[in-house]
Amino acid sequence: MAKKPIFVSRDEEKDETGNDHASASSPTRLYRDPAETTPPDLPTHAGNATRIIGSEPASAGRDDDHRGDATRLVSEVAAAPDLTRVLAVESVPESNEPMDDALSSNPVVGWMVVVDGPGRGQDLRFAVGMNAIGRGAGNDVVVDFGDNEIVSEAHAYIVYDDEKRTYHATHAGQNSVVRLNNEPLLEAKTVQSGDQLRLGQTTLRLVTLCGPDFDWSGD
Repeated sequence: MAKKPIFVSRDEEKDETGNDHASASSPTRLYRDPAETTPPDLPTHAGNATRIIGSEPASAGRDDDHRGDATRLVSEVAAAPDLTRVLAVESVPESNEPMDDALSSNPVVGWMVVVDGPGRGQDLRFAVGMNAIGRGAGNDVVVDFGDNEIVSEAHAYIVYDDEKRTYHATHAGQNSVVRLNNEPLLEAKTVQSGDQLRLGQTTLRLVTLCGPDFDWSGD
């Protein structure tokens, strides 16, 4: 298809001598070949973006602070850490020891449950071997619910023998009498689930887990 000519307006008028002069009252129509018309070079988007971010020199009356903010913003985004790698590093456990191994080194074999006295309803776990019962934090079974008749050191012991899979109770040589099922505990006695130890004003009921039908050893 042929290109249409471009219409150009020019105002002209003739003076007394016949010469043409530009005037607002004398329009003259001129035509230009479209092939001769070359559009001005336009800046690329990349160039515009570069000038906006920080390559364009400051001009009079322009707020340079905004240009500086844009430059800082681009720099901060470029320097942002790889969150995937950060999360991966933070998720690595501090210890290489598996949690299952740490828990299985001293598994629970039974509980002493407070059924009477201060702390009624609390349960206290114990493990294989001799477990000291007392009010102090150094005991294996800490009964610290406000009964001051229980001594800080070992007041009594609850024992689980994993070879014979049996439980035993004994006193710890304190002046306060320990009672097993309301009878004085003067020597080591074999106990079973449901038996009760009384220390001071607190009564503890034995609840067993291991026994002839189950033990952590699996034998």
